[in-house]
Amino acid sequence: MPLPPTSPGLRGLACGLLLSLMACSSAPSGNTPAPIGELSVLEQLAKSYNEVMENVPGNPRDLPPAQRRQFVEQVFAQSGYAYSATLTSLGDRELDPFDDQQRDLARLLLLPLDGVATDQYDKYYDAREIQALHRIRKIFP
Repeated sequence: MPLPPTSPGLRGLACGLLLSLMACSSAPSGNTPAPIGELSVLEQLAKSYNEVMENVPGNPRDLPPAQRRQFVEQVFAQSGYAYSATLTSLGDRELDPFDDQQRDLARLLLLPLDGVATDQYDKYYDAREIQALHRIRKIFP
């Protein structure tokens, strides 16, 4: 007998709970930013993305912004890095719009902001992170 369909709200709540539990079990041991410009780091993040995605019902891009951030934080944590530290580290660099590795990292870092208005960033990020987001978005819109 098939289970009844769940509402999007219930599905989002269940996904948020799952991501929270996963984050508790593998939070980074420090505030280590992912090294920028290293292909092996991007490959590890991609592997972690696929592994974390297995535990998310549906596409991570369909999650609400706060849960997308939890998802991306989990991807970084599983790779041994801290999302926030990587975000601010990339934001503090001289960025090259033609650097594919910087662009790929920026896309992952900016994933939680898909569809979020600039004036809503403070709901999900602190002031230093917002400053980094603006700098990154200017180079990688």
